[in-house]
Amino acid sequence: MATEEVAQWVRAARSGDTEAVGRLYLVLRRDLLPRLKKQLPPQLDPEDILTDTLVVVWLGLKRLRDPERFLAYAWHTARHLAGKAWRDHLRFVPIVSSLDLARPDPAASNSETEERLIALLDAMSVSDRELFQLLYVSGATSHEVESALGVSHSNALVIKHRLRLRIQHLLTHLRWELP
Repeated sequence: MATEEVAQWVRAARSGDTEAVGRLYLVLRRDLLPRLKKQLPPQLDPEDILTDTLVVVWLGLKRLRDPERFLAYAWHTARHLAGKAWRDHLRFVPIVSSLDLARPDPAASNSETEERLIALLDAMSVSDRELFQLLYVSGATSHEVESALGVSHSNALVIKHRLRLRIQHLLTHLRWELP
């Protein structure tokens, strides 16, 4: 589809043409939905992200200076909303629940290492436990962590580094020395 044709629909949508908004939605659906399906984790619905993107983009059409940049603006918005949706998903559906199920029963085992691990997990914040689960229990790669958190590569490295520092601090506080 020609960029100029999309730009004309953007101009028409700005002036209140609902048919132009419908055409822009079809363009977004055709261009963005396959990308979203490829990049989103299965827990998130790409259709929801696409609908949210249409609403945000439609509300921001008046501020869009260059109508030819509509698709880039829409893709940037979709990526932002997908990252936000994933962070919200992690916040409201804690990954930690699977970690809790994997904890050994303290009565069944008197292993000092297991007791210390349970104490470490109990001392961690919920967000640290979720990240711990993602990194060390699930074995997520750096790219998966970046995608899950919706952050850049350098931010993911900083987040992982800070988690390691907090774990070291907790281990020291619990008087458990690292090997």
